[in-house]
Amino acid sequence: MNFDFSDDIRAMAAEVRRAMERHCPMDEVRGCLATGRHSVPVWRALGELGVLGAAVPEQWGGGGLGVLELAACAEEVGRACAPVPMLPSVFLATEALLLAGTEAQKARWLPELATGRAVGTVVFAAVSADGGHATGRIAQVPAGHAASVLIAIGDEGCGTCIVLDEQRVRRHPLTVLDPGYPMADLELDRAAAEPMRAGPGSGTLLRDRAAALLAFDQLGAAERALDMARNYVMHRRSFGRIVASYQAVKHRLADVWARNQLARSHAYHG
Repeated sequence: MNFDFSDDIRAMAAEVRRAMERHCPMDEVRGCLATGRHSVPVWRALGELGVLGAAVPEQWGGGGLGVLELAACAEEVGRACAPVPMLPSVFLATEALLLAGTEAQKARWLPELATGRAVGTVVFAAVSADGGHATGRIAQVPAGHAASVLIAIGDEGCGTCIVLDEQRVRRHPLTVLDPGYPMADLELDRAAAEPMRAGPGSGTLLRDRAAALLAFDQLGAAERALDMARNYVMHRRSFGRIVASYQAVKHRLADVWARNQLARSHAYHG
C-alpha cells in the first residue's frame, strides 16, 4: 500500500512551492509581521493557483479536489511561512460552510473564499441571529481585521453565518504573541446573520479537520527550518572544518529529521 502523495499531488505541490518562491520572499514575510496584516499579493497568488478552493466542489467555484491535495498545498504554504489567513479562512470558514452551510450560504460565500476575493473566519461560540441580525462584542477573532464573513459555531451545535459589513462592524486589532496570526475584537451592530445547519458535534469535527490541515502547514515550516540549518552547516567552517562534519552537529540534525518524519506520520494519520 502507498501512503504517500500521488505524482499528481506532488506536481501540484511543486507548482505551489515555485509560486511561493516568487511571491513570498522573506522580506514580504517580515514586512507583514511588522504590520500585523496578511500579504495581499501572496493571498491573491494562492487564489489564482486554486489553492484556496482546492477542496471546494466545482459547482461553487473550487477545484473539486480532496483533502489530500489541500494538505499538500498547506505544507508548501507553511514551508514559505506565508503570512496569509489559511487557518481561519480555508481550514475553518470554508470547511464550516461545506459542513454546515445552507445552499444559499454556500452559493454566496464559497466562490468568494475559493478565489481569495473574501476572507472568512470562525469562532467557537454561540451567537444569536435574532430577527436576522447579530449585535454584541465577539472577542479574539482570528483574521478579524480582514474577514468578510464570520461563522460562529456553538458547543451545543448551533451555527450562525454573519456578514461583516463595514457599516455594521467595528474592528479592534489586538496585540498578539504571534503576529503571523493577527486577531481582533469585533463589535457588531445589527450585522446581517443567518442560522446554519450545524448539529451536535459539528464544532468538534470542524476543529479536528482544521487540526489535521494545520499539522501539514507546521510540518512544512519544520522541514524548511531543518533545510536552512543543514545548508548553513554544510557551508560554515570552524577550526578549518565544515561544521556539518562534526558528529555532535550531525546527531542534532538527525534527531530533528527523525522528529519531522514522526510528525509526518501523524499528519497522514490525521
